[in-house]
Amino acid sequence: MLINEPTVVQNDAIRFVINVFDNRRPLDLSSVETVSLASVRLDRQTVVTPGTKIGENTVQFDLGTEETKVLGRVEATVQLYD
Repeated sequence: MLINEPTVVQNDAIRFVINVFDNRRPLDLSSVETVSLASVRLDRQTVVTPGTKIGENTVQFDLGTEETKVLGRVEATVQLYD
């Protein structure tokens, strides 16, 4: 599923809440132990942000200043480990 690309401002408090689906059905995250967001900045530095499960198929990430330290597009991947 595609979503609109969010625009964020450097040094703002940013919270992403993400609902995870598999084949259009909510993905049960009950067996997931570790949630993280791997962000690659324009300077090619990777920042890994720990996340939290907040629902059956919902995760939350509170970004700090490292993720938005460099101007430009950030590519991010949600990582779920059981």
